[in-house]
Amino acid sequence: MENIEITIDRIAYGGAGVGRLPNGKVCFVHGTAPGETVLVALTDEKKNFANAELVEIIKPHISELL
Repeated sequence: MENIEITIDRIAYGGAGVGRLPNGKVCFVHGTAPGETVLVALTDEKKNFANAELVEIIKPHISELL
């Protein structure tokens, strides 16, 4: 499966970052922080949400730059 670029908006209960796929579906990604732009690979896709694994952090969270 191809990698997808998303932006993480917030952290969900349990610690996964939450972003949206290009089709608007919510995507949960562990190991991410709000504000990051990341490259992910989908691992599980349901009707209303998807789970993905982190492939690469394209743009880190702003506090990592300071």
